[in-house]
Amino acid sequence: MHLRTFLLTLPLCLLLPLAFAAAQASSTLVFLSGCVSSVLAVLLHQWLRQRFLLGPMLAVEGLLDELLNEPIHLGTPLSPLQTDHPLHGVIAKINQLLDRADVSFRDVASTSARLMPMAQELTDTYSTMLQKSLLQANHGKVLLEAIDTMMEQAQRLRASLEEITQATGDANADMRQSRLTTLEVIDGVTEVAQLLERSAQEVGTLQQASGQVGSILGTIQDIADQTNLLALNAAIEAARAGEMGRGFAVVADEVRKLAHHTQEATRHIQGIMQQVQQGTAKVAEAMQASHRRADAAAAHAGSSREQLDKVTASIGNIDHASQAIGQAVMEQNGSVQASKSSGDILIQLNQDALDSSRILSVSPDDLRKLAKKLSQGLEAFDTGDAMQNDRRRGTARSQELALNAAKGGDAGGGVELF
Repeated sequence: MHLRTFLLTLPLCLLLPLAFAAAQASSTLVFLSGCVSSVLAVLLHQWLRQRFLLGPMLAVEGLLDELLNEPIHLGTPLSPLQTDHPLHGVIAKINQLLDRADVSFRDVASTSARLMPMAQELTDTYSTMLQKSLLQANHGKVLLEAIDTMMEQAQRLRASLEEITQATGDANADMRQSRLTTLEVIDGVTEVAQLLERSAQEVGTLQQASGQVGSILGTIQDIADQTNLLALNAAIEAARAGEMGRGFAVVADEVRKLAHHTQEATRHIQGIMQQVQQGTAKVAEAMQASHRRADAAAAHAGSSREQLDKVTASIGNIDHASQAIGQAVMEQNGSVQASKSSGDILIQLNQDALDSSRILSVSPDDLRKLAKKLSQGLEAFDTGDAMQNDRRRGTARSQELALNAAKGGDAGGGVELF
């Protein structure tokens, strides 16, 4: 600014003395000398203007034209001017500015080159996460289908167990009733055996009395009455015994007839004594056979009682076991239901994560486009041998990050650029 003011005021300073001299001089020589001085002053002004103003500006313009040739070499400094040149300091400052800009552009170029592998890493990671999420969703659906099948099977099993429990309960009640009825039959058979034993004893007594019938008719009449009564009781007990007492009923009927004949034959005791003895012998044999059968039936009845007790106990155990199984199935059904609820929640969370990943505001493609745009913009500048590493992250680096994360330390201190 001071140089420009000096160059503009210099011609005026030279012209004022010359004009003053010309005004005072009256001769032509002096006037001509003033004119020559004016011309010399103008020439001196032009030379100074060209030397100190226009020349340096044109030199700077030429240097800047060289700088603007693409690609722009920020690392190539402008040609230095002579030390006594008025713009020497300006060119030096411009070269310093170019050096700093070159360093910054090199850093930007090397940093922007890392956007491509980072975008690819994000793309691969996103694809892997998406695939795993889809696989997890598919496996979750399969798991829910399996749980639904288990629940259906558990419900069918529970229904079957309820039917089994109902059936075992009914069978247990029927078995208890059958046991009571069978015990009554067993008691009846035992009582019949005892009656047959007593009847056999009475028949033996009758045999003995028939041998002494001739001694006293009154005794025979009494025996006949007792025999008739016993036969009637035996018929009643035989009717109670059912099929097992049918033979005994026949025998009892014969005994009753025999007693009736005995009563009628008291007047003819001598004539029919032999028949009475024969009939008594047959009755004794029949009573012994019936007694043996009754004893066998009583023995079988005791064994049947034990078997019935075992069967009743087994049915009771089955009933308790079926109830316990039913309770276990109910608990299992509750656990399966809880698992299904958890599976539904996991699938819903996974679906929400998938939906959120599809609507991300920034995607790996955005980073890739940004890196491409920066790279295209930096092509106008020659960054020289600036390190533009576009390789992806190495395995060792990934393992180091994973190890630091497992130890709970810093995962890398920020973004990995190199």
